[in-house]
Amino acid sequence: MTQAAVQGAVITLQRPAEATNAARRYKIYIDDVKVGAIRVGKTIEIPVAPGQHRIKAKIDWCSSPELIVTVGPGQRAALAVGTSGSILSMLANQIFAPHKYLALTPAQG
Repeated sequence: MTQAAVQGAVITLQRPAEATNAARRYKIYIDDVKVGAIRVGKTIEIPVAPGQHRIKAKIDWCSSPELIVTVGPGQRAALAVGTSGSILSMLANQIFAPHKYLALTPAQG
């Protein structure tokens, strides 16, 4: 294993099974750069440099609030991404607060 591999960090994103947007991918941005997309029920791992990173998930004109995560050398930050709130709040967020339609939270388990 190289020194660079030992010193790297990883951000893991899980997308739980949910009926809402099940056929759609959520685009994942780290530090304003699109780094991938995630389907329902899947997990992706994104290698990053150690330090502080700004993470956001997007779908169409809606997104999650930006989340700031700090990962040290050799560490992993595990997050979950999904829709936020009830069906009624999701509908309201699409119109009045599109930056709150999705949620990034610490992953369980």
